[in-house]
Amino acid sequence: MNSGFSQTHASIDANIQARRDANELYALSIESPRCREILRELILGDLPPEKPKSTPIVPMTSEEAAAFGRSLMPYGEFQGDPVGDVPLARLEWYAEQSFAANLRRYLANERVQAEMEVTDEL
Repeated sequence: MNSGFSQTHASIDANIQARRDANELYALSIESPRCREILRELILGDLPPEKPKSTPIVPMTSEEAAAFGRSLMPYGEFQGDPVGDVPLARLEWYAEQSFAANLRRYLANERVQAEMEVTDEL
């Protein structure tokens, strides 16, 4: 018999047994709310802590934003233009595409946010 098949078969058997054991524990926990509470604590205690879904964006400082605003767009219809001269709506679109980390930080800068608010009011 192929050893890969044997390992797969053993893995399936182990999963079936684990399912049976879990069902048995669940049946016991239905009868005892305290048992269910203890099982929950044990299970959650064994789980690794949840990773944050996304890393918060740290806005650029004014100096970083000014320097990034002077940097040239690397691609697209505004390739070669200073980032600060590209329409903010286009920069937001680019931020969703790629070249993203610095662009998201640039857009989170206070001055740029204030400019965006003025643009939104128009």
